[in-house]
Amino acid sequence: MSQGLAPARTGPATPACGLAGQAGDKLAAARGVPTLLLLSAAIALACCLLLFDRDFLDGSSPFWRDPHGVIDGTWADMATALSGYDYFVRDEWRLPLFQVGRLGAPAGSNILYTDSTPVVALAGRLLFRLSGRAFNPFGLWTALCLVASAVSMTLLVALLGGRSVASAVAATAFGLCAPALLARWGHTTLMAQFEVTLSLACYLGAARATPALPRLLWAAPLCVLALWTHAYLFAMVSAVVAAAVAQAVLDRRLAPARALALVAALGVLLGGQLTLSGYLSGDGALSAPGFGIASANLVSPLFPDRGLLGTLIGLAPPDATGYQYEGTCYLGAGAMLLLWSARRWLASRAREGKGRHACLSACLLACTLFAVSNDVFLGGLHVLHVPLPPAVLALAGVFRASGRFVWPVLYLALALGIAGCSVSRPGRRGAAILLAAACLQCADTAPLWAEVERSLHSTLALPVDARAWEAAVARHTLVRVTPAFGCAPQASVPLTKAMMQIQLIAGRLNVATNSLYSARPRHDCSPAGGGLQPGELSLRRLGDAAEPQPDAGPHCSTASGLAVCSMVLDAAERTSLLPHATLMPAAP
Repeated sequence: MSQGLAPARTGPATPACGLAGQAGDKLAAARGVPTLLLLSAAIALACCLLLFDRDFLDGSSPFWRDPHGVIDGTWADMATALSGYDYFVRDEWRLPLFQVGRLGAPAGSNILYTDSTPVVALAGRLLFRLSGRAFNPFGLWTALCLVASAVSMTLLVALLGGRSVASAVAATAFGLCAPALLARWGHTTLMAQFEVTLSLACYLGAARATPALPRLLWAAPLCVLALWTHAYLFAMVSAVVAAAVAQAVLDRRLAPARALALVAALGVLLGGQLTLSGYLSGDGALSAPGFGIASANLVSPLFPDRGLLGTLIGLAPPDATGYQYEGTCYLGAGAMLLLWSARRWLASRAREGKGRHACLSACLLACTLFAVSNDVFLGGLHVLHVPLPPAVLALAGVFRASGRFVWPVLYLALALGIAGCSVSRPGRRGAAILLAAACLQCADTAPLWAEVERSLHSTLALPVDARAWEAAVARHTLVRVTPAFGCAPQASVPLTKAMMQIQLIAGRLNVATNSLYSARPRHDCSPAGGGLQPGELSLRRLGDAAEPQPDAGPHCSTASGLAVCSMVLDAAERTSLLPHATLMPAAP
């Protein structure tokens, strides 16, 4: 036989190939759920320690004195959340539980509506009572939300069948790099989207248990946690829990009598919690305008949202109303890769399991329709308007930012993509795809992570001297802003920033203030009687900065249409508190 036709020699495998094969086998090997959860927690914790320094975590970094997120206006959300927390920690015990007396004085306010994360605020008050030291826990809370997002996604994927090391790594990456989560940076309460993922895990755990009741009992603490985190999260969690109970009854894994007893017990528990907290006792309206505006866009799941893919192809996020960032639900490039890779498995599972999850399907469909709202947008195109009676619109206005209700669908889709690839492509090949998708997801969300990091190390141009205001507020017992927040029509952005910074400083020093930015405000716009009082520091809006300023009184200094008044401060000290003229445009 000629040399050209001689059989090829394969030879022994190289050491590098052998090591790669062993690594692939270990990544593809199935592990117990506790091991996967510990792995996920360790990776997520390491990421948080790389991103956040010690000062951020213990609440002492400059970021918390000038907090802001990646969405315009989150400086107001974060300032009011922190001030609500600061007032609550130092306040006395009251009923309703989360009512405070010095924010929105003299009537006070409920920190449920300042998004101060009631469960965190309650823990902070207990620590303050024990130690006498006020502690800002929101750095730790933020890190906890990120770690819990990764771990809860790993749990959900494991319950769907993905129990390899590679699937746990991918689930961790997807939990940390979900665009809907990163887009909420600046809204500390809504970083707790892991509660939605846990509710889906609770559903799947109950769906595989006979009897289902022991697994369903976990719904009680989850609902309590969600209610003391944020009303939107509670609504989504309770909807998924209701689907779990209903499905268990349909599958005859839960007797109707026990189901009624469970629902009644949850109703009593949560009803008592609602009443104790003060959700229904405020003077402000529960409903607010915005439904149909802060919705989800139909193309949002596939449309890059400030990610690498969007940057490369030059696309901006779809926002037909200016508020559809509330419905951000971009899957991410890695997630789309996995969903495409597992499409046949997903389709077969959908056919085989038809009707087995009817209640969850109905729940997710209802959440999607509510998220899209009665005004449906496809990109910039308004494709459908469904007229609704005023009473229905008022009811929907309780959850006016309806776009957030897409989160249950989003997180289930992410978990299905990971689990589908893990189950349908076992072995080294599937592990390689999962790791590639995880890397792709991280790369796609890198610009979002860069925005988060920039916000941690950047400062906003403030229209007031924060240090001067801190020194001045500490010498007073009341800070009065006239008109109060929400009472000044056409207030400029710099003026609004000044009001929020003053509210934040007053909260940090536990000095009462009449002004309040709240999700469900109760505005007292009546003029203060009796003139300037001893111990009062007043910021008044006089009118158009371009017009001659009226005489504000003997204890006042004026500039740029504003007056600062105090019996304690001298003229130079009052003048130092006036907003910078360059940042205070004339009122329209």
